Amino acid sequence: MALPRIEQLVQLHSGLTFQGERKVTLERAVQERMEALAVRQLANYAEKLSEESREREQLISLLTVNETYFMREPVQIRYVVDRLVPELINRYRMQKKIVILSAGCATGEEPYSLAISLVEKYAGSVGQLIEIIGIDVDVKALSIAKEGLYGRNAFRGLPHSFPESHFAREADLRYRIKEQYRQLVTFQNCNILNQQDILKLAIKADIIFYRNVSIYFDEPARRTIFNHFSSILQDPGYVVVGSVESLLHDFGVLHLLEDEGLFFFQKGEPKSSQKKGWLPPPPSQSKKRQQSFLGKESANNSLSLPRLPHTSSVLPASISQRLSSTGKSPGSKQTQSGIPLAIDLAQQQNYPAALSCLEKEVAQENLAQNCQAHALQAAVFVEMQRYSEAKEVCQLILRHQSWHIEARMLLGVIAKRQADHEQALQQFKEVCFLSPHNWLAHYYMAEAYLQLACKPQAVRSYRVTANILRKDGMSQTGLTLFAPFCSTEQLLHVCNKQIVQLMV
Repeated sequence: MALPRIEQLVQLHSGLTFQGERKVTLERAVQERMEALAVRQLANYAEKLSEESREREQLISLLTVNETYFMREPVQIRYVVDRLVPELINRYRMQKKIVILSAGCATGEEPYSLAISLVEKYAGSVGQLIEIIGIDVDVKALSIAKEGLYGRNAFRGLPHSFPESHFAREADLRYRIKEQYRQLVTFQNCNILNQQDILKLAIKADIIFYRNVSIYFDEPARRTIFNHFSSILQDPGYVVVGSVESLLHDFGVLHLLEDEGLFFFQKGEPKSSQKKGWLPPPPSQSKKRQQSFLGKESANNSLSLPRLPHTSSVLPASISQRLSSTGKSPGSKQTQSGIPLAIDLAQQQNYPAALSCLEKEVAQENLAQNCQAHALQAAVFVEMQRYSEAKEVCQLILRHQSWHIEARMLLGVIAKRQADHEQALQQFKEVCFLSPHNWLAHYYMAEAYLQLACKPQAVRSYRVTANILRKDGMSQTGLTLFAPFCSTEQLLHVCNKQIVQLMV
């Protein structure tokens, strides 16, 4: 019984959870510490662990795989430096510093990468503009970060000029970060699952980097962490996650945005000129691919970094052109109707206008002929987090058409966001019965099984999801307003990773 107690102690003090192969990692780490201390009985080590914070730090250090390196996922770093930071500089106009938090910073490569990239762009003014804070639960890793001394492996994939330019070479062939970068970053010990630790930071962050950390946490822990992040984020503020982690954090706590394959979350409602899943490009650019969590897409998928949205509320070009061609003004009654227009407005996050456009359609008595308008209305309610109203509309649809896929998908999404995993599972099961090739329903069903500790069923559903994706891609979702939250390859990676972990 001692090992479960050790697991509980570690989770209490670090938030780390141990499922599948992670159980083996815990056992090995405990064995290593017991041998180092010459402790023979597991119960004796558990007692020592409960009494000595220093020993807890030693064990946690073995359990956190601080496998990182400089300029990891550089496209995300460039996006923050070239797009998000300029927007924040313009917003604050030197009235306050921009605060960037690197959560789970390990041995410091990520925050120092940010410092280097910011100095390259803003030179000596970075210290007056920006504050970078690295936090981690691993005290040993933080000591390495503070020292700023790294081996050649920390620069893998980078040209030799990188360490030569930004580091001082030591006699033992290691590299020490230059002082101009070190002084831009501060480090603090913090358990991101502990609300008191988060509050002790005493900051309001503008950008939180939270990349490649969530592998240590289950869904309830990830949800808690996002709530903690929300409590210390400016409004608006941003959370940047790893390239394959975005779908693991879409709880409705923060708004998921995407730009041409780059995912991040925002606190606060996106501007009316913003679409969930898309930031508009500079006016000089041609029309780019546009996506929304509840949306379709248009052309051109080349990677570019668009300008952040302005605060002005402007109708999208497609709508403006449609209105001008009919001679109607945006405020005229005749223009505030029609499902296509409502979809355009919903994709632009102009939800009140979208609902207004649907008023005439949903008021018709013959619901059987007008389910699309009601389903779109429910989808908009979901995006506004008006879940009770969305449920009522979906249930109304199902009373007339019990086989209506979109209504059941939306009910499942609502239940998922509200952590009602049994109800979510029931709805997604119904969808899979009605539409066997709906990959999204199978994927969400796998997630629900996982939360209900039904591992064999979860493995089966992940496998079905992967098979559909390999054969058909992301063609079927059952939602009118939906765009993929990641690429097919990224989702296949997540499914395969889950299968491997659950099979251990």
